[in-house]
Amino acid sequence: MKRTQEELLLIIQNIVNEIEENLNAPLSVKDFAAKSGYSVWQFQRIFKSMVGDTLGNYLRGRRLTLAANKLLETEERILDIALEFQFGSQEAFSRAFKGHFGRTPKKVRDEKPNLIINKKPMLSIETLKHINGGIESIPRILDLPERKFIGLEIDMPSHLVGAEKLVPLLVGTWQNFNKRKNEIKSRIGKSSFGIAKSEGMHNEEDMMRYLSAVEVSDFDVVPEGLSTYTIPPMKYASFKNSGLGDTTVHTISYIYGTWLPNSKFKRAKGDDMEVFDHRFDMNSSDSISEYFIPIELV
Repeated sequence: MKRTQEELLLIIQNIVNEIEENLNAPLSVKDFAAKSGYSVWQFQRIFKSMVGDTLGNYLRGRRLTLAANKLLETEERILDIALEFQFGSQEAFSRAFKGHFGRTPKKVRDEKPNLIINKKPMLSIETLKHINGGIESIPRILDLPERKFIGLEIDMPSHLVGAEKLVPLLVGTWQNFNKRKNEIKSRIGKSSFGIAKSEGMHNEEDMMRYLSAVEVSDFDVVPEGLSTYTIPPMKYASFKNSGLGDTTVHTISYIYGTWLPNSKFKRAKGDDMEVFDHRFDMNSSDSISEYFIPIELV
């Protein structure tokens, strides 16, 4: 059965939507495969290629996310939460939960740690298109040293608001900063950096600060109206992003909605960062940037 890319993406998006609406109900790979019109083997391959993870891992990660919310926000019994999200026993739920979040359900409820939780799915047709051709789904894991930056800082809505609001704001900011880059005499290298500064260091606020910046060797001379910022040594996951500026929103959606909840990492305290080097051209669909998120092992 031959289908266009658009048709395949729509099938997978509809299945993702159905999963999200029925996370506390029994769900079967065979049923989803039948709805897609493909064999179980073919469906699994298509789903993983477009979403970036297996159906089983995606489903488990989303159920554990909602279960964690219930642990933190309600007094429901752990057993009842386990059964609601289709875990056969409290023991099976606790094993899966600890493997995902690094803590048992009881510890999370007692200690109420600041878990990094994906509170809603962030997949869309545009995201799925981008995952299927505009992003490397497996990141590089890097340990980076302390780095200093000078740049132009603005208030910015969270990436959750969508590209239609973010892109015009960021384009204007970069245009203004690019006019002033030559004033920065201590600049290192030719790359530019977009740093999403999170006040709580967890990237969860509705509003953030955004720094259009270059790396520098020191802060001895800072041009008037520009800001300084230092990022400490940090482990990062780096994702290569292809396409025009608005595709970054889809990369972020994949990172936080699919890769992070199903990886062996959690988001560490720190700032997201996008790096623009010689491969970046804001006027070309072949443009390449890299998006970094701070991570640590669960």
